[in-house]
Amino acid sequence: MSHKPLVLRPGDRVVPVGQVQEQLNTVINADLIVDNIFGPATEASLREFQRLARLPETGIVDQATWYRLFATAGGGSS
Repeated sequence: MSHKPLVLRPGDRVVPVGQVQEQLNTVINADLIVDNIFGPATEASLREFQRLARLPETGIVDQATWYRLFATAGGGSS
């Protein structure tokens, strides 16, 4: 049985959205309220992160965005 990677989109209301919000606050100083709601402010901050990380600016947390967002804050070189 294969597992699909978690994809988050605007409008989602789940705990992983809060994890993304926390990482965006850490990585790009987004100043987001961590409320587990993928609203317009989260989408705008995510697009900014994607632009800075040279990822497609989709406003969606896909596998590549997950990897770059959490690898960047993991203490490795970037």
